[in-house]
Amino acid sequence: MIDRTRLHLQTWFDYRPPAGDSGEMSTAESVSRRSPYRNGEARRKEILTEAKRAFAGSGYHGASLREIARVLGVSPGVIVHHFSTKEQLLVAVLAERDVESSIAIAARGEVGIADAVLDLMRDNLREPGLIALFATLTAEGANPEHPAHDYFERRYEDLTEQIAAGVRAEQ
Repeated sequence: MIDRTRLHLQTWFDYRPPAGDSGEMSTAESVSRRSPYRNGEARRKEILTEAKRAFAGSGYHGASLREIARVLGVSPGVIVHHFSTKEQLLVAVLAERDVESSIAIAARGEVGIADAVLDLMRDNLREPGLIALFATLTAEGANPEHPAHDYFERRYEDLTEQIAAGVRAEQ
């Protein structure tokens, strides 16, 4: 069986408390110290959601940070604050999609490797534009110069390893 606790991708922008922060604080201090993070995390999720829609609808080259910002009602600088480049935003969208898929499959409980792959394929059918973009980017990502090359290389190494482990476990 696939180890459901090990998602095939880790998120790229995990929050880490500052060095020396014990994590212990009063409620008032917690609210004041955590609120900007919560607001920033909410904004980051909004940006990812809109970027996913834009990339799925217009493709990587057709989508622009300016248009994503316009739809969100913010300046492009707000997006750049959270994601330094369009390439970084793309990789974050792809990683977020993989995490969403992994969570959806894990929520279904323990299943064999073949059922897990079929579940993933069914899950992917819900977003055909994103899947078309993903297929295009996978092909483009074979080029070492492409901004998502490292992402796809690591992703397929991890997936190959997980599928092989799942097959071995079922034999």
